[in-house]
Amino acid sequence: MELFSETVNQATSKAVIGDLTLRDLYRTNTDMVNGYLNWEGYKIVKSLHAQGFKGLLLPADGGPYDSRLLEGPLSYRHAAETAGLGIIGWHGLLITPEYGPRVRLACILTDTLFASSTPLNIASPCFKCSDNCIKICPVEAIGKPQVEEAYRLDKYACCSYYTASGMCAECLKACPAGKSSP
Repeated sequence: MELFSETVNQATSKAVIGDLTLRDLYRTNTDMVNGYLNWEGYKIVKSLHAQGFKGLLLPADGGPYDSRLLEGPLSYRHAAETAGLGIIGWHGLLITPEYGPRVRLACILTDTLFASSTPLNIASPCFKCSDNCIKICPVEAIGKPQVEEAYRLDKYACCSYYTASGMCAECLKACPAGKSSP
């Protein structure tokens, strides 16, 4: 689901005590989208159960995750890329054709069979960009990928900064992909 560009544009890790923190608009939009995804996922799992299938919702706001290693057993963005929803950009975010990286994801694990999908066969928009995400990253956690790499991200630097500052979405804001959508 889309995160609205108007609120993504307000996201910043810079906050001054006493100032209106417009980044709270981003958090509120993210919470709303997460809640909607979780509700829709819940309804899908209920439908699967009614049809005799198993289903497990992995919520948009925190699935299984090991905070020590900054890893989980399933990467939503890699699953979405494999399903043909988008491609992973240099910043490590899923980029969809319609919304760019301004999306949130939830996953459902099930034992039902679906027709297989194919990954998108499109060129990465990152090659047309001026390395915006690399230049804007406040902790230089994003680097230009090397041969055979889809992205280069120091997840520990990124996570440490995000935690210390209370949030960060600089690469999300700077990415030009999907900006032409309404």
